[in-house]
Amino acid sequence: MVAGVHAEADDELGRYVIGSTALSLELVRDDLGRLRLARVACGGGDWSPSPVRC
Repeated sequence: MVAGVHAEADDELGRYVIGSTALSLELVRDDLGRLRLARVACGGGDWSPSPVRC
């Protein structure tokens, strides 16, 4: 893991979060098992639907 980067996983819900202090991405699995971008947070702020400009 790179310093300053965090990751969370919930395989039961198919939810994965990868991020840093500048940008966090929430990925979710669809019914076909593919990952898709669900939400984005910039600069440690609130989650927003994607796409978002940081």
